[in-house]
Amino acid sequence: LLVFTSHSRTLAFVCSSPINAMINERYSRCHTKPLPASSSASCSEPSHHLNVRVYDNVFSSEACDIIHELAIDHQYRATTSDGSSIFYRPSPEEGVKFTPLELAIDSALTALNDTSRVVEYWSREEYLNIDAHADVDEGALEDEGQIRCPTFGHVLYLQVDENVRGPTLVFDKMGGWRRGESKNSGGGINTEMATVPCVPGRVLRFDGRAMHAVPKPFDRYLLTDKEEKILREKEADELYDDDDDREDELYDDYDEIDDVYDQYIDDGDELRSVLLFNTWSDGPPPRFVDADYASGALPLGIEIDTADDDDENNSAANICDEDTSMVVGRGDNGYMYGDTEMLCNSVHEWENVTINTVVPSSDGTSCDGKDGTSMNVNLMGNKQRRCYPTRRATMHLPLPAQTFKDAIGDASQPSWFVMISDDKL
Repeated sequence: LLVFTSHSRTLAFVCSSPINAMINERYSRCHTKPLPASSSASCSEPSHHLNVRVYDNVFSSEACDIIHELAIDHQYRATTSDGSSIFYRPSPEEGVKFTPLELAIDSALTALNDTSRVVEYWSREEYLNIDAHADVDEGALEDEGQIRCPTFGHVLYLQVDENVRGPTLVFDKMGGWRRGESKNSGGGINTEMATVPCVPGRVLRFDGRAMHAVPKPFDRYLLTDKEEKILREKEADELYDDDDDREDELYDDYDEIDDVYDQYIDDGDELRSVLLFNTWSDGPPPRFVDADYASGALPLGIEIDTADDDDENNSAANICDEDTSMVVGRGDNGYMYGDTEMLCNSVHEWENVTINTVVPSSDGTSCDGKDGTSMNVNLMGNKQRRCYPTRRATMHLPLPAQTFKDAIGDASQPSWFVMISDDKL
């Protein structure tokens, strides 16, 4: 299962002005701080031109638990194959309200001083392998061959199993693997990569053009081509359900890496619950994504023709049989869903998380491509989508493999790496 940003179509629905006024008052003094740069200068020092920010304690644990449950419910209401919806902000529209998910997203964006009008959102609760990709307007790509990306991408981490290490990886490849490249002093191509672990209540914000991924297992890029092939065949399941002879043949061919199965294949689902949202500030929204009808917005393709005095039919909610429990109400302590406030924490409670720069030690590996670790980044989509001739991009990491695994496998600390490619593809 792969995640793609869906088609979207213009359809506006927003929160009422009292909600907006309260959010603006509460979060009017949001500030972000630049990431610290490495003090040492080398070919493996990130330039930090990749716009990545990480904030902890953005939402309370109680809010995260409620958002997790509501996000699952939303998947069943969404009309797209990947469970995505869109909403507009901030001007009010009669009969349209924010759902709890939309209010939570809007409060975080307001705190970030993000004034983008169009928001696309979806969720995932299972830890899945997601190959490197850029979110794009799939309709524009399919119909016109145009790579059009959102302004910013976001991940709100909600829940995660204790033993799961499923960081989000963000690359400085803009809109495709062959875009946004920069040569280093040795003639190779530098690729910066930020790794952000799953921490409930954390928000990751990054340039909407940037390629990003969730490898499963977290150190999957260290696998050889043989190991990767076996892992993908095992994940597919089809080769083993009905064809025992084929299974025996495959095992005979790859006896030397039998441990791949035990190490990387799990028997059950692993919890990694996230709410993902993109903002689109320029041009029309991405195509063919519907609004959540629980907000009172009309589904795509539906028009209401009513008489002026037909009050009972004026609301799209009546047409959609709206579940009123899906709309947030104003309580004495804020905008509540049950007993839980559906706004992010005060920005003064947010923690701006430093991303550690991981560079070779002074007596460690060099940056000339002779030492270090070979990595294979798996890319999503066809050649036009991934902007690269093959499905795997081989990179050189000027660090020992164990150093990389220790950093990317950390339960909470984000890290920053520079990889080098001198391939001729």
